[in-house]
Amino acid sequence: MKQQGTILFTFMGILLLALSGCKSENDVPDRIIPYILEWEIPSGLNSIETHFFEFSNVRTQVDEFFPDENFTVEDIEILRPRQATLTLRDPSITFNDIRSVEVHMRQKQEPFTEYEVFYTLNLQQRDKQEIRLLPTLTNVKSLFVGDRMEVTVRINFYRISARATPVLLEMELEAFR
Repeated sequence: MKQQGTILFTFMGILLLALSGCKSENDVPDRIIPYILEWEIPSGLNSIETHFFEFSNVRTQVDEFFPDENFTVEDIEILRPRQATLTLRDPSITFNDIRSVEVHMRQKQEPFTEYEVFYTLNLQQRDKQEIRLLPTLTNVKSLFVGDRMEVTVRINFYRISARATPVLLEMELEAFR
């Protein structure tokens, strides 16, 4: 019986140590890095294919958000997605035709290393002018070794897009030491 208590105590101690190293949702980030992308979804896109909207040469803004020697990007332990919203710029259109949205980021120098950072799970916001995307728990710190990255927005439709639609994607990443 004494041995079971020791094993349980040891297990609880290891579990406590493991969980103390994790960042919780209540942690306050050391930096919040915003990004804004604007483009137009053209008319006539079908519902069979996934449509890719690619943005090359997006500035990582490393110098603006980590400008001093007291807090550099090397000091960051975790850099992860925080929140994102895709907004229609035409108030007469809603997201009824959109089935799913994914946002991926990759380093410009290494195109084969790609991270999914935001996505939709169950589009219940379809009658609105904006879609709130869910963040992943991906640590994207490796994207911030250079000053540029690439962002790809993947969209699937329920039916053919009827007309050209200007959209705005607002994203935030959060950095923790």
